[in-house]
Amino acid sequence: MTALTVDVLKDWNETINIKEQWNELNLQSKLTHPFSCYEFFDCWYHAYCKPGDARIILIRDGRNLRAIFPGIVSKVRIKGISINVFSCAANWYSPQTDILTSPDDKEALFLNLEAISAQLPEKIHLIKLWMVQKESLTDKIVKDSELPRLVFYCENQTECPGFDLSNGWDSYFQSRSKKFRFRFRQAEKRAKSQGLLRFEYFSTPNELQLIIPRLKSLDAKTWQHEKGSGLFSNTENETFYQGLLSKYSRVVKVIMAFLKIGELDVAYELGIISGTKAFFLKYGYDPTFSDCRPGVLVQSYLTQYVSSLGVQEIDLGMEQSEEKAHWQTKISEYNNYWLIRKNTLKGNGLLAGILLNKFLKKIKNIKEQKSTSIISS
Repeated sequence: MTALTVDVLKDWNETINIKEQWNELNLQSKLTHPFSCYEFFDCWYHAYCKPGDARIILIRDGRNLRAIFPGIVSKVRIKGISINVFSCAANWYSPQTDILTSPDDKEALFLNLEAISAQLPEKIHLIKLWMVQKESLTDKIVKDSELPRLVFYCENQTECPGFDLSNGWDSYFQSRSKKFRFRFRQAEKRAKSQGLLRFEYFSTPNELQLIIPRLKSLDAKTWQHEKGSGLFSNTENETFYQGLLSKYSRVVKVIMAFLKIGELDVAYELGIISGTKAFFLKYGYDPTFSDCRPGVLVQSYLTQYVSSLGVQEIDLGMEQSEEKAHWQTKISEYNNYWLIRKNTLKGNGLLAGILLNKFLKKIKNIKEQKSTSIISS
């Protein structure tokens, strides 16, 4: 048997030589999401990775790729301590992450985690894993493995709403509350009173490229743009989303929907279809038409459309909201992990700070429980 070897690429542009192997391994991984293919990271690194920060860890078996961990390095201050961090290549625009490997290849995945501590030129004190789905292979390895150099800590847990569409839109819509259905019909009626209500859908790379100027114009009116989280709010987001609409859409089915009233674009929804599941990543609307609930309308019409294409499940993305709660019938659970390097001064200092913080929270909770008990009695 060929011994596994570790390579570390420090420039994203070097990965062009392994593009085909990357996507072949992505297919072998049988992941249930479309965010581990080469083209997604090609968009992400060009948008969000600073020059010199890329660290892509490859595990090889001879010439064969066995595992890939796309990451970045940075220096940050946590709990007053300046530390070196290795993070998966992800942020708020990345719905899910995994270390890429075959579903039964625990050896390669384990070595990939170990390599961060042992093989990188930087002395890494902390590894951060973002949005790892509960019970995935990555999740199980991180939680169950004995990692001699690392201490496991679940920094945060996230629940992402979604809904089942296996019986079609009509069945789903009728399963919603009377209030939900009334508000939808009321919004539709208000919108129609202001002009001809239309829904437009685009999915081919050429179509998506042609609508970018139109999308920019509408996005500039949204509250997301004003707060800096719109599709084109800054150079980084613009690079990323233009990449999704061009490079990424050639290999994954990217979808864009517009809601129009008269001749005006009043709302958009950006999504991705992978198999029988659709991921609704981003929406926005012109606040001038907020009384029509255009965000709800464009999502409703897009749901009806993708249902006709055979989509059976919708993922509504990371951002929890009261509106999403009305739609959800299921929840996906994700964990954000910290793997702290022990036997280093800064790693031990960070771990001590975390343990102290947990202890203080526990004391606070006990005091609050006692106070509530005294008041109730």
